[in-house]
Amino acid sequence: MKVIIEWSYRTPKGTETVFQSHEMKAAHAMLIAEDLERTGRTKTLKFIDRYDNLWTIKQMKSYLKEIETEPHNIIVYFDGGFDQTTKASGLGCVIYYDQNGKSYRLRRNASVLELTSNNEAEYAALHLCIKELENLNVHHLPVRFIGDSRVVINHLTEEWPAIEQNLYSWADRIEAKMKALRITPEYELVSRKGNTEADRLATQALNGIEITATVEIEIGGETMGALLELIGSIATLIISSMKDVTDEEIDQNITFLNKYEWFQSYYDNEEHKRLIRENNDVRFIIGQINIEKMRKNSYRNKYKKKLEVILQK
Repeated sequence: MKVIIEWSYRTPKGTETVFQSHEMKAAHAMLIAEDLERTGRTKTLKFIDRYDNLWTIKQMKSYLKEIETEPHNIIVYFDGGFDQTTKASGLGCVIYYDQNGKSYRLRRNASVLELTSNNEAEYAALHLCIKELENLNVHHLPVRFIGDSRVVINHLTEEWPAIEQNLYSWADRIEAKMKALRITPEYELVSRKGNTEADRLATQALNGIEITATVEIEIGGETMGALLELIGSIATLIISSMKDVTDEEIDQNITFLNKYEWFQSYYDNEEHKRLIRENNDVRFIIGQINIEKMRKNSYRNKYKKKLEVILQK
C-alpha cells in the first residue's frame, strides 16, 4: 500500500501549518512519521491512502505488522500476444512483491490456442496474473496492474464500454475473481517500452519457451531505493507547502466547483464560505485542483474528501 503523510507542524511560538508528502510505501512513510514525531513539534500526523482513507500511526503500525509475513506492495505487469498465422496466443505475467522483509519477482508465461484476437490475449494475460496472485494467497489488498493494452485498461476503468461479447465475458471473470479475493485494483496504462518484461514473456510463450520462476531481488538496490525515496519525501514535505497557486487560479476553481451540489452546500454555510474566501490552507487545496481531471470519479472524490477534512478542522 502507498500513502501520503499529512503533518501539522507547530513552531515554538505557536505558528502552525500543514505539510503533505508525495506518495510512498507505507513502511517508508512510517519511518518518516516516527522521525517527525521525535521533533516534538508535530501537532497531528496521519496517513492518507489512495482511496482517501485516513490512518493513525497506531493503525498503520498494526497494519504493517499484520501483512509482514504475507505478499504485499504488489505490482503486476501483464501482456498478451496473438499470432494471426498460427492463431496461437502468448501470455506474459510479472509480479513484484515484498514478503518477510524481502522483495521478490515472479515471472510466468503460457501459450494458449483457444483465443481469437490480440485483445482477448491481453485479457487472458491479466487473468493469468490474477490466478498467480491467488496462488500466492494474496487477498484483501490493493494491487497495481500495469499493461500496454488501451482496450483492457480503459474497459476495466470504465472509460470505454466493452462491446465485444467475448471481451465482456473476460472482464466479468476478472472482476469476479478480484472480488472473491477482495483485491482492490488500480490500473495503469504504459507504453510497450514500459512493459518490456511481460512483452518478452508473451513472445517467448509464442516461440514455445515456457518460463515459471521466482527470484529474490537484490536487497542493496531496494535499500538504496528506499533511501532515495525517504530523502525525496522529506524534500517534498517542504516544497509542497511552498508551491504557489495564484488567487486567479483559486477563484477560477471555485467558480468551477460551484457546479457541484456538495461544494454549493459548503458555500451556503457562512463559516465554510469564510474559510473558502480567507483561509490559506483551504484556498491552497482548491488552487491545486486540476479541472480537466475532475471528470474522473476517483480524482473528484479525492479532492472532495480533502476539502471535507480541512473544512471540518
